[in-house]
Amino acid sequence: MKARGCVNFAVGFTASGNRACSYNGPRFFVGDQETMDNPNSAIPSVFNTSNTAPASYNNVGALPPGVAGLHRPGSYDYGPANYRRVEVALSPFIASSDTRIYWGSAGRIDSVVDLVHNTLVPFSPKMGASWGILNNGAVSATESYDQRPVLTYTDVACVAPLRNITTVQSTIPCTGPTAALAEVAVPGPISYQFTSLFFDIARTAPPAANDGFLLYLRGQVYVVELLGGAVPAAGAQWTVRDYAGAITGGNGAAGNFGPYTFTPTFARPFTTPGASMKFQISSATTTAAITDDILARVHPVPDPYYIRTGTAAPEISFVNVPTGARIRIYSTSGVLVRVLDPATGLGGGTIPWDLRNRANAEVASGVYFYHVESEGRSRVGRMTIAYWSAR
Repeated sequence: MKARGCVNFAVGFTASGNRACSYNGPRFFVGDQETMDNPNSAIPSVFNTSNTAPASYNNVGALPPGVAGLHRPGSYDYGPANYRRVEVALSPFIASSDTRIYWGSAGRIDSVVDLVHNTLVPFSPKMGASWGILNNGAVSATESYDQRPVLTYTDVACVAPLRNITTVQSTIPCTGPTAALAEVAVPGPISYQFTSLFFDIARTAPPAANDGFLLYLRGQVYVVELLGGAVPAAGAQWTVRDYAGAITGGNGAAGNFGPYTFTPTFARPFTTPGASMKFQISSATTTAAITDDILARVHPVPDPYYIRTGTAAPEISFVNVPTGARIRIYSTSGVLVRVLDPATGLGGGTIPWDLRNRANAEVASGVYFYHVESEGRSRVGRMTIAYWSAR
């Protein structure tokens, strides 16, 4: 929570011991890069708890075409301190990324793309690492906190998971049914809530001049006022930049704090569905010289091997075989029964034996010797094979 960090003198949010950190938060822009100086300059000073409306609610960068107002409510500056309970609940979903919204026809959002991770941000009817639109008609006019048919940011308390979080409901309770976010914007009356010690101002704050909706996007809530109440044109693209860290400096409603400084004080959140992390590891590999101890670890599994007559494809495996080692199998009379190919692959491993001799005939029950040879060293072991038949 950037506002909370600023209030509490968190690391990265202070400059020479002063709260020179009002101008934090995401910001919108059109195109590939920001062009607006002081994009969060409308944000008033922290602890701005008077009942005087701020000079501007447009506190998140440049207004996209067709937008009359774009506002992100925040604890301590535009709203009561207890709005931090909403911010805490949604903070796990905030992404450090540029995100682009692609509008289709008739107010429908076609897609939302994470431009940094090159992934689609999914739509969801509830709040998560996703996006959605809260329309006026989705919230009960009499059972929401503001108790009127005007959409305010307190109405987000009716959307899951906030609808079921006790600390949120104890602050801005919603007694009506859970509201679902939508993919299509249906503009209706909205109202900004100016700074107050309490949320009650949401019940009396005047409606905005134009209709609009609430936009939820990966942990952030935005109040959107549309020029003439008209939905964005098909093909319109909005881009918003968010980050993890602290910003001090800037010039605006809270005062002139000098040059901007960014401090990445927090771990970058990884909240992008479909994103992946790739690692490249380089290492030097050497093959250890063969010793008697290494050869002593070679043995057959299982041993003894009790096989029911007629068992399909019986097999013994020699394990812990060094790379390049060859195994020869002999009968007790010294007849060579089978030669098994050397172990291949880094580190060797396992060599199977299908219990067949060099003539491809299945061997009989009895004791057999195996001879392991590698790099001029050898070892001899013995094993037992026993067939049995059920009566």
